[in-house]
Amino acid sequence: DDPTVKIDPSLDIRKQLAVYYDYVYSEKDGFYKIKKNNLFGLATTKGVVVCKPTYDYIYSKDDDTGLIKVQKNSKYGFLNSNGKLVAAPQYDYVFSFDDESGLIKVQKNSKYGFLNSNGKQIVAPQYDYVFSLDDESGLIKVQKNSNYGFFNPKTFKEVTPCIYSYIYSLDDGLYKVEIGNKTGFLNKDGSVFKKPE
Repeated sequence: DDPTVKIDPSLDIRKQLAVYYDYVYSEKDGFYKIKKNNLFGLATTKGVVVCKPTYDYIYSKDDDTGLIKVQKNSKYGFLNSNGKLVAAPQYDYVFSFDDESGLIKVQKNSKYGFLNSNGKQIVAPQYDYVFSLDDESGLIKVQKNSNYGFFNPKTFKEVTPCIYSYIYSLDDGLYKVEIGNKTGFLNKDGSVFKKPE
């Protein structure tokens, strides 16, 4: 809160906020976006400042998660639906929420990681690449140091370590894996069916 901002709830909130800030945008997503010295913040429809103007930009609320993307020094983070910071602006890029996996993919220093739908980091950016969710297995293929493994978005665990030079999906409910010139198989849950030999 900003205690210096005094608002009478019986009067026009936006006009009163305009006394304190350079610009007050029309109400959207339950907030007034406020601007001062080219920085953005948020105030509630009752005029309570829940986020002082500290960000280079504040985006619209995400319909799926209720999260609000913020930008500071070309980095991105998130506020929750109450305007409170849940993920500090540290990511070079944040991808749209994936309702199938229930995760938000983030990128930092050319590495990928995951946030949950509340904006909490569950896997620090460490993967060189993250593939789409496999509809059959419900797993996400991940790549690290040129090798592949699987990540389970429900348990937030890497169920298959990134040790395979390639993973192929087969029609019979198995994955074919390779380590060098050795071939093995994984079950659809990412566990080992037959070690590469």
